Amino acid sequence: MLFSKHLWKLALSLLVFLFFAVTPSRADKVVVRGGSTYGDNTGFASCVDNINTFVGGGSAINCEGFITTSFIIGGTSFSGAKFAFLEPGGTDFGILDILPLGGNSTLTLGLVNASLPTGIFACGSFGINSSVAQDSTPTDMTGLLCTSGSSSTGYLNLSQDVTNVQANFTSNSVTFVNDNSTGIAIFTEDGNIQGTTATPEPASGLLIAVGAIALAGKFRRSSSR
Repeated sequence: MLFSKHLWKLALSLLVFLFFAVTPSRADKVVVRGGSTYGDNTGFASCVDNINTFVGGGSAINCEGFITTSFIIGGTSFSGAKFAFLEPGGTDFGILDILPLGGNSTLTLGLVNASLPTGIFACGSFGINSSVAQDSTPTDMTGLLCTSGSSSTGYLNLSQDVTNVQANFTSNSVTFVNDNSTGIAIFTEDGNIQGTTATPEPASGLLIAVGAIALAGKFRRSSSR
């Protein structure tokens, strides 16, 4: 009888192990950044100008803005966006590269620095789910690629459960696995993807040129004083 009890416990343990071994995980913890309510949608060039002013010691005028662009990675073109943001109070700021990842697909990106925040770009922030990013007005930022849902805490959550999505890192790369039937948006810091070139859409390129000219003018005026 004692021997039978041990066999029964062993069989039960094996069944439990096999169940968890063959059952796929329904959620994984990944980095999630929200795309909403940083401030007014000033446009990409103006928000970059605000960031440069803040970095140079000026006021932290919070903002967000984006441009659509095409990223060429390993000979493959991805229609994505560049997103600039400056959080209220200047607590965080930067420019992100945002790319699409289709449903039931994977994508591996070589990274210059794998320790920089890289993950899912959600439409909403602060746990407010949305299917479109909005500025603080709130006004829809139509055309900005994002993932339906939100960052569950604040603008950035460094470890959030996202159903059927994984981000597997090595020392110099990340492989995103999207086991959902719908597409998502992924992000990393601008310039962090190895071997990437970006081609802004014509109207977006004009905005960048105008912003660069204005910024150069400020630098010339500062140096002449």
